[in-house]
Amino acid sequence: MQFISAVKLLAFVAGCAFLFSVAFLALFTEGSDHLLPEIEEIGFNSESSFQSSELAWDETLDKSKNIHAGQTKLIMEGKFLEFVGGFKIPSLIVDEYRFNSRYLDLLPGTKVWASGHPKDKVFILEEPQVSLNGFKSMKAELIVKQNYTIMADYEKISPSAVHWVDENQLLVSGRKSYRSGYEANWLLSFDLNTQITKPYNITSVSNISLSPFETLQAFGAGFVRIHDKQFAEKLGTRSMFLIGRGGYDVLGSPLGPALAKWETGSSDATSLIYYPKNAPAHRDPYYTYPDKDPNTYDKVRLPMWKAAEGSRGFWQAGDVGGMAIINSPAIEGVIATKNFARGVLDYRAQGDSGSGKYFLVEDPATFYSNKGRGNRGDHQSETLNQAYNKGMHANTLLVFSPDDLVDVANKELAPTALTFLEYEWPRENLPWSERSRDPTLLGSVTWDDSRQLLWLAVGTIRNTYLVAYKIIPDKNRKEIPIKAYIPF
Repeated sequence: MQFISAVKLLAFVAGCAFLFSVAFLALFTEGSDHLLPEIEEIGFNSESSFQSSELAWDETLDKSKNIHAGQTKLIMEGKFLEFVGGFKIPSLIVDEYRFNSRYLDLLPGTKVWASGHPKDKVFILEEPQVSLNGFKSMKAELIVKQNYTIMADYEKISPSAVHWVDENQLLVSGRKSYRSGYEANWLLSFDLNTQITKPYNITSVSNISLSPFETLQAFGAGFVRIHDKQFAEKLGTRSMFLIGRGGYDVLGSPLGPALAKWETGSSDATSLIYYPKNAPAHRDPYYTYPDKDPNTYDKVRLPMWKAAEGSRGFWQAGDVGGMAIINSPAIEGVIATKNFARGVLDYRAQGDSGSGKYFLVEDPATFYSNKGRGNRGDHQSETLNQAYNKGMHANTLLVFSPDDLVDVANKELAPTALTFLEYEWPRENLPWSERSRDPTLLGSVTWDDSRQLLWLAVGTIRNTYLVAYKIIPDKNRKEIPIKAYIPF
């Protein structure tokens, strides 16, 4: 390969209008709007409605250490992340469509990356010849080396995720909004030399009952590289990768991360992580539904949303940015990045003034008043709901035990029963936007085995970065406190 050296309407239409409106979540969880103006990137500023909290709201995974490969390893924690530096991800432009990627994959042993593009393209990029030097190196951009057309023959699906098989071959995967219908060819291989594609059709999941569309939404648009052959053997797979991502669209998608093992060419996959609607993944309890105004519309809460029970909350709307397996001599963990909301959740909060992403009522004083634009479901008339405090977008790190995945593979644990630990993702040293419609989101995570670094794709619609972290196995490092939402 020559270039490598790289989501009470006033007129609420009966029945179908409810489902139609839910569709907007898909618009808010993935994709790009190249027409948005430049935004000011600002540092994190806590609102008065949030208080620092050391509350250990989740103690379901009590394994702080694992015995693996004959030695004791610590399970990954958020405080182990040490920022090293990074690079700016350039805008990838196809036919004047400007896209800033938050999902990339690294060709192992190199500094070459690959990214998909909504306009049926895959881009190959290379790190600049600049040393990782904290925030300073983030001024340097990844260098675009080549691009290829792929998935152009398939309707309403594009290469959301890419995975290097070797320097000449990629796996490419996508997923869809529930509104646009099923596409069987959501996973395919691509030869960079011959530019020949080969589609794969996964028609069944052996250990759970999923429709083809549910399979697509759970295990499409994501890959996880396995670096440890012994771990692959324990999982019972010949492939050195897993497929999945999950936690995306409201209808047809799991309520949490999803991961499966799959042998190349097989029509069957085996789920390792999956959260159905009757058993959603847990989360912090810092959310509520509006009810202070007696005239509050009776469908502000989606049917699959479950109220918090004490210190335990349940997955609402949100997005998994990506997943990875840590392969450090001292640290292990199967990790996922997560973007979601803390505050008042209202199904009508889909772009009207005062709303944010993931159905968040970011500013109740605006949303429940006639101060702004948009009045889906007549929320402006519910003025007593202005009593709630402001909400905020949140970004966390989820950590699963690798041993639990092995137990699932050995049929000793159900893929719907896995627990995990959750940590605030450190915002220090990162450009950060709190813009309601375009906040900073966590994207893919990639374990760089040769350099022992964890890479994160992160940013807004207009500005994204690829940043690197060292893993420091020090239990005495200070944990980032949870920003607890106080409703009043």
